[in-house]
Amino acid sequence: DWLNPFETLNLPMEDWADGVKEWAFENREAVQPLREPLDWLINSIDAGLKGAPQVVVLALFGLFAWQVAGRRVGVITVVALTAMGMIPLVLYSVGGLVLNAGADYETARQWLAQPFNATSLLLLLGVGFFHASLGLQVIVEDYISGETTRLLSLVAIKLVMTALAALSIFSVLSIAFS
Repeated sequence: DWLNPFETLNLPMEDWADGVKEWAFENREAVQPLREPLDWLINSIDAGLKGAPQVVVLALFGLFAWQVAGRRVGVITVVALTAMGMIPLVLYSVGGLVLNAGADYETARQWLAQPFNATSLLLLLGVGFFHASLGLQVIVEDYISGETTRLLSLVAIKLVMTALAALSIFSVLSIAFS
C-alpha cells in the first residue's frame, strides 16, 4: 500500500530484546558477575546526564543523532528537543503575559522586573528564535535546490533570527531594568 509505506517495515527490535533477555536468564551464572559493573555504568551515565547542563545534553543528543543517522536527523532531533523544552516556558510566560494584559505599564514592568519572570521570558525568546532558525534551516535545505540560493537563504535566516533575538532580549532587559 503506497499510502502507508511504513506498514510493511518491520524492525525486529522486540525479538532482539527478548532474545537478549532470554539469553541472560538462561546464563544467570555468567551474567551475575557483570551486574555490579553494569549497574555502575548505567548509574554513572544517568548521573552524568542529570548533572550536565541542558545545553550540553542537547548538543550530545544532537551529535549522537547526527553520527548515527546523518546531519538532517541531528538537526531535527535538536528541533524536537528544543520544542519540548519550550513547553513549560511558553505556558509560564504566556500565562504571565495574559494575567498582565489589561494592566498598566508599571504593573507589567514590575512583573517583568522579577528575576524569575524575566529569566523565563529571556529563555523563551532565546530558545524560540534558535528553534525557529533550525526549523527554517530544515525547510530551506529540503526545498531549495540551487546551492547559491540555499546558502544565501541560510545566511539570511541566521542573520535575521539573530537580530530579532538580540532585539527582543534587549527589549526585555531594558523594560526589566528600567
